[in-house]
Amino acid sequence: MKGVVLKMLYTVLIGTMALRPPAAFAIPVSGIDVGPESIFGNESFSVGWAFRTNADLFVSELGYYNRTRVIPDVGTVGMGFSHEVGLFSATGLLLASATVNPSDLLIDDFRYAAILQLALSANTHYVIAGYNFIDTDGYIATSVFTSPAEVSYLGGLLLESAGLAFPTITASVPGGSIFGPNFRYSIPEPSTMILLGGAMLSLGFIRHVVGKSG
Repeated sequence: MKGVVLKMLYTVLIGTMALRPPAAFAIPVSGIDVGPESIFGNESFSVGWAFRTNADLFVSELGYYNRTRVIPDVGTVGMGFSHEVGLFSATGLLLASATVNPSDLLIDDFRYAAILQLALSANTHYVIAGYNFIDTDGYIATSVFTSPAEVSYLGGLLLESAGLAFPTITASVPGGSIFGPNFRYSIPEPSTMILLGGAMLSLGFIRHVVGKSG
């Protein structure tokens, strides 16, 4: 009888672990608090920035700057066209990409498109880039911006291109910063081994209680 009870309790315990909800964090990378806009980019450029991760991250969305401006007889308008955005390794390997559309989620002046969750390792260099093919959308170039603790900004990059490409030229703009593309990420939960260790301790306690009751 005790064996049946233990098996049932073990099944419930494992099921509870599997149903544990994911981390709720969704922290926007900066390039958001960028201060005054200095210039907007020319067409047919892949623009972006290099960064180092200071923690393990899960990237869930890629974004592009939603430039707003006032057009006579029209009013205030934002991003007018879709933009390809890519996340690259430091050597130029494309890790993830998305098309950001004018109707996508708007958060702090950037529109975001969801991607399959991508894990980025701590203490590693990456590059994010977006393709800007038309002057009316453009990107921010500024010397005033902030970065979150999990990401260290390493500098702006660009490359003249006919589509999304890995930018390799250091940007010669105020502060060297270019914020067209952006991304959002979450912080991983405690490791599976920690969760499993806790589960096994719980199972040992259950066995102890059942043993004493038997």
